[in-house]
Amino acid sequence: MKQYYYFFTNGKLRRKDRSLFFLFGEQENSEPDESQFPLENSLVIKSQTDVNQNSSEDDSDKNNKMHIPIETVESIFCFSEITFTRAVLSFLGKLNVPVFIYDYYGNYCGTYYPKCEVISGERLLNQVRHHLDAKLRLEIAREVVCASIKNMDSTLTYYENREIELKSEIEQIKKMYEDAESSTGIKRLMGAEGYARHNYYDAWKKILADKNFDGRNSNPPLDPINAIISFLYSLLYNICTNECYRIGLNPAISYVHELGENRNSLALDIADIFKPIISDRVAFSLLNKGQINEAEHTRSEAGGVYLNETGIKIVARKFDEKLRSTFYHRELKRHISHRQLIQHEVYKLLAHISGEKPLKCFRAWW
Repeated sequence: MKQYYYFFTNGKLRRKDRSLFFLFGEQENSEPDESQFPLENSLVIKSQTDVNQNSSEDDSDKNNKMHIPIETVESIFCFSEITFTRAVLSFLGKLNVPVFIYDYYGNYCGTYYPKCEVISGERLLNQVRHHLDAKLRLEIAREVVCASIKNMDSTLTYYENREIELKSEIEQIKKMYEDAESSTGIKRLMGAEGYARHNYYDAWKKILADKNFDGRNSNPPLDPINAIISFLYSLLYNICTNECYRIGLNPAISYVHELGENRNSLALDIADIFKPIISDRVAFSLLNKGQINEAEHTRSEAGGVYLNETGIKIVARKFDEKLRSTFYHRELKRHISHRQLIQHEVYKLLAHISGEKPLKCFRAWW
């Protein structure tokens, strides 16, 4: 399976025949030699590769290039100053490899997307028709929201089974699930989802009892835990956006969220399904296992709190591990990764708007 590449060190990305190579820093001399520059000595996190951050300075000077076989690249995430040539962008475009750009604070800035391979006027019309028709839109929105609320319930139940008292919050969320199921309009549906999410984040105060979590906030996040959550949600949002592009769905045409300028609202719809079972569980794991110290791995700037470079690396690595982790899918009757789960859900939405199969969004049972 192809992998995600996360770049955290400055350098230049160049093309060599049918491959890429990364030049660390400002050095750009001889052609790359894969045998001389092992990935283990890089400051680039690659899926399924541990990064040796304790490499000596001599090793770093010697290993100033890294060969990247293009057939292994799914997407590129840039968190540092990287220069691209036109040849590289053209090469990535032909092979459908998007490049996601983040700023100094870990905020998502934008994406270089390849030209869409799947262009279907009929598909676009079906997608728009399901948004404009109130009944068709509600049918999709209700299923997405119910799945999202059920996955909140599953996550809280997981922690209640570990002797954290969450009975009242779970009961409220179950009630909101029933309200969402019986909703006859988008506003009422969004009200049920909003109240469920409010109770869900209230429960975090008990799950993270020793972490001083006072509730969800963003734009900007005001404390270290919210900085971690916001960064994880940003990564998930980009994964969902990319999957929409890959199968030819317009990520700006949504069913739960209202359409907005300069945002991919459909990706927000899809991401809401997976926040509780992917991003949130990554956050809980990092914090409860002491794998990230929120005080040491964040920085405060202009009224907001953000992950620093070390914190971004820790969270990105854990997120990638979660995407690659597998479980047995009851419907498919086989093991799949969480990344494949997202892909499968996007395909199910496409099948629904195409009239092939009614939408049934994923509900976690663990």
